[in-house]
Amino acid sequence: MKKVFFTFILIILCSTIKAQWFDEPIIVLDTAKLQVLYQLTYYDDTNHMNFMRQEQQILIIGDKASSYQSCNYLKFFQTGRKKQQEGNLMVWLQSGLYEDNYVSAFGYMIYKNHYNGIITYTDHNMSAGHILYEENKQAFDWEITTETDSINGFLSQKAMCNYGGRRWEAWFTPDIQYSDGPYKFCGLPGLILKIADTQGHYSFNVLELELPKHGTMVEFRDLDYIKTTRKEFNKMMDDYNKDIINILKGMGINASSAQQASQYVASQNNPLELDRK
Repeated sequence: MKKVFFTFILIILCSTIKAQWFDEPIIVLDTAKLQVLYQLTYYDDTNHMNFMRQEQQILIIGDKASSYQSCNYLKFFQTGRKKQQEGNLMVWLQSGLYEDNYVSAFGYMIYKNHYNGIITYTDHNMSAGHILYEENKQAFDWEITTETDSINGFLSQKAMCNYGGRRWEAWFTPDIQYSDGPYKFCGLPGLILKIADTQGHYSFNVLELELPKHGTMVEFRDLDYIKTTRKEFNKMMDDYNKDIINILKGMGINASSAQQASQYVASQNNPLELDRK
């Protein structure tokens, strides 16, 4: 069901995407110094806890800023940019993108400014367009414990915090002195290698750390964003999900397919951020 749904969504995306998506200006925020690959494991439907989801995501870190997103989402836009330059964009978009692993359950891109502590969250809504809001890293009120462990060969220390309606347990290593981590998580005196909520519904585990290829940059896609707040963004997404049948019908999607999409969206009852306020 999940594969069918995301293939369906990709068809919608390819029918509505514009070449300008890959022509938008890119703002270089920093030179990449480290790339960290994480495995996200999660349960998006608490009524079917036997269905565990997984997806790889990547953190690209510079001295001044970092970016975080799905590996497949990054690959989609990097390849799209190349196809646009070659003049083959539409042919590529209409080809079998699913088989090439471009599909992601997460369209967000998260940027962290290490100097001013601002976290910038961007996402896309097929109804509203590109959306952006900001938070401060002080949203994470960490409680650093004295407990230590070895995580992927690094001496790591345990820290706890509350965020988004969940209690989180993180393991960070002072040996890698970047105050960063997966998703929005940051603010500890070292890189977060592992973090999970205490219910075991969402966990991020480091898979690989590597030096970036020469010339790799921390890039910000300068799209025509609707700027809002976290609260308003969540309301916008919740309203969109409630009205997805009418929205898809308005895009020319047949009633049966729109109903299938609605059923899938309704089953997504366990977002990472439970606190929608």
